[in-house]
Amino acid sequence: MNPDVRPFDSHAHAWRRWPYRPRVPDPDTRGSGDALLHEMQRNNIASAVVVGAAIDANLRNNNYLLALQQRWPGKIFAFPDHDSYWTQSTGASPAHTLESLLAKYQFSGISLYLSDDEDGSRLLDRQRGAAFRIAASRHMILSLGMRPHHVPKVLALAGKHPQLRVLCHHLAGITSRRPASLHDQLDAVLPLHEAPNVFLKLSGFPYLAPEPWKFPFSEQADVVQAGYEVFGANRLCWGSNFPVIDGAITYRQSLEVIRSLLPNISDHDRDALLGGTMRSLLNA
Repeated sequence: MNPDVRPFDSHAHAWRRWPYRPRVPDPDTRGSGDALLHEMQRNNIASAVVVGAAIDANLRNNNYLLALQQRWPGKIFAFPDHDSYWTQSTGASPAHTLESLLAKYQFSGISLYLSDDEDGSRLLDRQRGAAFRIAASRHMILSLGMRPHHVPKVLALAGKHPQLRVLCHHLAGITSRRPASLHDQLDAVLPLHEAPNVFLKLSGFPYLAPEPWKFPFSEQADVVQAGYEVFGANRLCWGSNFPVIDGAITYRQSLEVIRSLLPNISDHDRDALLGGTMRSLLNA
C-alpha cells in the first residue's frame, strides 16, 4: 500500500449507549464516537463512514452521528439511519423524512437495513422511490444492510435508479449463521456485479466463520477472493464494523484481514480496497 494513502473505513458505528446484549460495564463509552476516533488514530485511519442504526436506547442515533460529523469534519462521514426495519413510523413519507433531515444537515449517504424476514419489495414501492430519487439527485450513497435473498430486489432498485450508488454491507450479508452454505450464498450475491452502481463492503469478517474470533479467517479466504475477482477492487470497500466486532477481533485485525486474505493483489488494488473506492464514491 502507498504509505501516503491512509485507509478509509467504509463501515463503522457509534452510539451514545451500547445497544447489544450481554450488557457491558462501560455502556456509555464502549461504542462511542470518542472510542471510534481513538481506534482510528491508533491505526492511522484517515476517515470513516459511520453508519446510522437507531437501535435499543439510541433512537436519536442520527443526531448523535451528525454531531460527530460536525465535530470532526472530513474525518467522520455520517450516514443517517433512514427507513430501516426497526424504524418507528411517524406517519411521514420516507421522502418527507429525508427532505426534513437534509434541510437541517449536510450528509453524503443514508443507511437502510432490511430484515431477514422480508423479501426487499419495499425498496421498489412508490413512496420509497421518491426518497431514492432525492438521494440520487444529490449524488448520495445508499448504505444497505441486506441478505443474499434480497439480491433480486436490489438489482431491480439499481436498475430503477441508476444514479443511486448502492453500497452493500458485509459482502451483501453472507454469513455462517444461515442454513445455506457460504458458497451458495456467494452464488446468490455475485449477480450484483451486473449492476454498475452496486458496490460491496469487505467488512463483517467474523460473520463468515462459525468461530467468529478465528482470525485471519483463512478457511473463508475463497469467499473473499471470489468477491474480489468478480467485482474488482474499484467496487469493493474495506470496513471495520467497529464496535460490533468487539469480543471477536480487534480494529487492527479487521484491517489486516484484507492483507491476509488477499496477499497477492497489486498495490493499486490494495489502495482501492482500503480507501480509494470509498473516496471515489464520496467525491463522485
